[in-house]
Amino acid sequence: MNTESIIRLLDSIYSKKDSFSNEELDSIDVLTINRLDYDGNFLTVDFNDLDYFKNLKEIVVENCILDDVSIRKISEHKGLKRLTICNCDVIEDIYATFNEISTSELFIINSNINLSLISGYYELVYFENMDFSSIDVLGKRLDVSHCEIKDIDSVLTQGFDEIIVSHNQYEQFKDIFTQSDKKVYVREENGQFISKEVIVNG
Repeated sequence: MNTESIIRLLDSIYSKKDSFSNEELDSIDVLTINRLDYDGNFLTVDFNDLDYFKNLKEIVVENCILDDVSIRKISEHKGLKRLTICNCDVIEDIYATFNEISTSELFIINSNINLSLISGYYELVYFENMDFSSIDVLGKRLDVSHCEIKDIDSVLTQGFDEIIVSHNQYEQFKDIFTQSDKKVYVREENGQFISKEVIVNG
């Protein structure tokens, strides 16, 4: 959903200005906030509009400017299962508030977030076009299949039980993976996972 104001957009879609019931708003559990419209124009985004949605399980934030206010509004949603941040710019120190966000899956794509200042435990962390060489995050599974790996040891020493890599990454570092105690999964070139573990050591 591209939005200048989430509620105004919902009003325009349903032609029900100021007449949304709590039940209608509570039924929405996935929300995408994109500051860029279909014509490439930047819109005004008000993260305070997140207050209207009480049962969000997934928030996707694209092409936005992130400050402490926007991150705090996201952190108020304690039922989140997944947070995706894509093509976003951080304009002030957000990290104390960011680390209060409660979600089991974190996706960060091509954004100027300092990963070394993010902490917490996640079931799945996905990075794309990010420098993940120094991160404080812990978790079950780390997906770096869409990142450039310069130092494979920096991947294997992260606090994750399982690592997801691309087919090319696997071929490049196969000998090192076989010496690791990590479970390594390979993402096929078509984007699908191999359903079985490629390597299980330890």
